[in-house]
Amino acid sequence: MNRTTTFLLLVLVTQCLIAAMVFWPRAPANDGGAGIALLPSFDSAAVDTVQLRDALGNKVVLQRSGDQWTIPGETPLPADVQLVDTLLTALSRHQRGWPVAHTEQAHRRFQVDTEYFQRRIDLAGDGQALARLYLGASPSFRRSHVRNATQQNVYSITLDTTSLPLTGGAWVDPRLLQVRVPLRIDADLYSVHYENDRWLAAGGLPANKNEAAALVNALKTLQVGAPATSATADSLALTEADLILSVQSLGGDSTLALYTEGGRHFIKSSEYPWFFVLRQGDYRRLTEVDIDLISGEPRTREQSDSLE
Repeated sequence: MNRTTTFLLLVLVTQCLIAAMVFWPRAPANDGGAGIALLPSFDSAAVDTVQLRDALGNKVVLQRSGDQWTIPGETPLPADVQLVDTLLTALSRHQRGWPVAHTEQAHRRFQVDTEYFQRRIDLAGDGQALARLYLGASPSFRRSHVRNATQQNVYSITLDTTSLPLTGGAWVDPRLLQVRVPLRIDADLYSVHYENDRWLAAGGLPANKNEAAALVNALKTLQVGAPATSATADSLALTEADLILSVQSLGGDSTLALYTEGGRHFIKSSEYPWFFVLRQGDYRRLTEVDIDLISGEPRTREQSDSLE
């Protein structure tokens, strides 16, 4: 290697070092070298209203009353508390860190601009605005760029837009119709009640243990989807139910009606005015009860053989 080549290599290294010093991302001068909080002094317990929207104007509003989050409406619809907690936890965890960018050009590139964003998150409490955040492009799996509207810094946090749907139905609590402690279950073809640590059929006959346990478990783990559209609900209101269950429990009495339309299943509770989408698995567990077993009727050998 001659002296000219060595000199050129030194010049190249020097230029690289200078470029790195000039363009390397750095924290704002007033943050003490440790970054600033995305949400300074953030207290998730103070939040009682969350509004999510996209740049096209689609939006959903969630409101808290006590420990319950709801989707506002003529009849407030219980929202999935776990989904809301996931959002607030993701925001509260990022208290301090290095920003990935802080220029206006970067705001548009990462989709956290005031006009160009994937989600705008408005947090309020006691009628006062608490924060506005812009959620943008995803740098990696389950992460998104985010910017506080009062800051220039752009951060990367563990949260993605797929966990922030803009339809109220997607925020419905799937456990809404679960019956935690059923005590009596009446259908057209059978009736069972819980007495002295066992399930008894009409007339005092012991119900088959496994069949009764399967029915009770189906009620305890029941999950619903989004409410049916207005057109579907109007149609279902004129349709005869596939099955009607009258349930008495420690939480009160309710009636569950199951329907099928267009290859999909729905369920309606007497406690709410909506028809909810019902998964096929839950529909089958509630409708395919063995009437003889749940009623405590013994099977003859011929009957048992015919089921094999």
